[in-house]
Amino acid sequence: MFLPMDEIVKKLDELHIECKHNDIIKFINEQEDQDNVSKNVEINWRLARAYYNQSDIEENKDVKLKYIQTSLEIINKFILTNEHPDLYKWWAISTSGLGEYLGAREKIGNAPKIKEYGLKSLELRPKDPVTLFLLGRWSYSVASISWIEKTVANTLFGTVPNATYQEALDYFLGSYEIEPNMIRCVVSIADCYYQLGQHERAKDNVILFCKIKDIDPGFVLINGIKYRIFGDESLDQEIIYDFFQTKPVYLNKKENRIKDIVVSRECKYVDLVYTWVNGSDPDHLRARIKASNITNEFMFSTSSSYRDIGTLKYSIRSVRQYAPWIKNIFIITADQIPTWFDTENPDNVKFIFHKNLYRNISDLPTFNSNSIESNFWNLPVEVSNCFLYLNDDIFFSRPVNQNEYFDENFKQSVLLSESAMERKSEIKYENYEKSILFTNRALASIWGQDRKRKMPAHGIQVFNRKTWYKIQEDFGNGLEITSANQFRNFTDFQISHLYIQFAIRYFKPIVNLTPDVLYILLNNENFDEKLQLVKTSNDINTICLNDGLEFIDDELQKKVDDTFNYLFPIPSPFEKMT
Repeated sequence: MFLPMDEIVKKLDELHIECKHNDIIKFINEQEDQDNVSKNVEINWRLARAYYNQSDIEENKDVKLKYIQTSLEIINKFILTNEHPDLYKWWAISTSGLGEYLGAREKIGNAPKIKEYGLKSLELRPKDPVTLFLLGRWSYSVASISWIEKTVANTLFGTVPNATYQEALDYFLGSYEIEPNMIRCVVSIADCYYQLGQHERAKDNVILFCKIKDIDPGFVLINGIKYRIFGDESLDQEIIYDFFQTKPVYLNKKENRIKDIVVSRECKYVDLVYTWVNGSDPDHLRARIKASNITNEFMFSTSSSYRDIGTLKYSIRSVRQYAPWIKNIFIITADQIPTWFDTENPDNVKFIFHKNLYRNISDLPTFNSNSIESNFWNLPVEVSNCFLYLNDDIFFSRPVNQNEYFDENFKQSVLLSESAMERKSEIKYENYEKSILFTNRALASIWGQDRKRKMPAHGIQVFNRKTWYKIQEDFGNGLEITSANQFRNFTDFQISHLYIQFAIRYFKPIVNLTPDVLYILLNNENFDEKLQLVKTSNDINTICLNDGLEFIDDELQKKVDDTFNYLFPIPSPFEKMT
């Protein structure tokens, strides 16, 4: 039997009052008159609301995301042809909720439309407390945008969203006046007062909130500041209330636990970290093509930027041969294991998969080394505080001592080139150089020093995890922005450059302006000559053999293998027998 549309709407509102969101979804899907149901605006905005509200209940992030996406899909079918306050409102709410799963660039890009639709909804229904609250949250979020995010927005979109904490407060007060039972407004009003420096008013709203929530005794947290509201000062118990996460919590419990361990310990040995990818792997190739919207598979499979010519195996051999003081070797990779690696006999080699390194797994898959490096602060606790970082095309070419990178007290060196990036003629630079300049501008903003800074040397990077945590604390937004870039972009922060500048400013490392490294670009034109240079350059510490080949066939690959087998003849114990 076909139910009249108004009866369906009435039933949906009853279920909504009872917070039975899944029942709403089920009830609509069970209607026999699906043709008319699917075209009815009043039914469908309520269906979208149910999907979004159910996402708030779900704990699984993938399920939450699916519900939010479904809510938006429903709204998008109607919003361009119907001027309806609830369509505008729930589009804005759902898109805001989607921001949790997006990078900073996408979130900033969505911000103007969220405000536009919020204002359209308010124009059609001026006394809607939810819409007023939505606009308050929007204004608060925009007022909190960091300089880094504003720079990215201006670069990408030519404009920066703008709002103030006072505007946010006005929206929240308007919402609370209409609907005093919206206790989220009490929290948000307190937060705005805090941001505006009106701490007594903030505290009054905190007290009101605690009474409503019956929080007693303990502390209440606003923006990292603990307010003791009730209880004796001698009480050991602390109840921390996070105010619905009105401010982002940058480190979760597990991350904080690892940080506490890392920050409190000192270096006892040095580890080595590689980033590696087999760009010739078919699964990786398909993922890259899908992410890039480019269908030229041949271009990707033959490009030196993506191809694997097997150098990782020989780089590790060089470590074992010339730097045996390195204790553990960690290989960061996207669920890939080299075909030559025997997982039954790993020795001192361990793999770290991207999904276990990244704070925000929605940034994956990635094809950007800057993105990977921006998550180094989140390395597993097993990685030593002191570690070297290599790409798989870098090799030790003679015995090296630990004190060339860390002194006897494990004070680190930083390896710099003599050159600094000039700001003039920026337009002709490649993305690498542009990202250096972009990073310098960010540092100039937060430190108040606009000056040239020497670039990192190509080759080994020397890292200490305490410095990484300092970067994460001070520059977390910048790391998040870079982490979200799937491909290299001039709005990446150049991570090794960023690290070195933080180390110099806060930790006084040993500065080395003459790093002992030879850079060789391997090309087809001088192929044999370049390989001979690799063989004979044993009077320097390290060689970087960069793949600049237009093509490589079996004959050329054999020459590469023969060269490295000559230099590093002893197989590692984890290499499979051939």
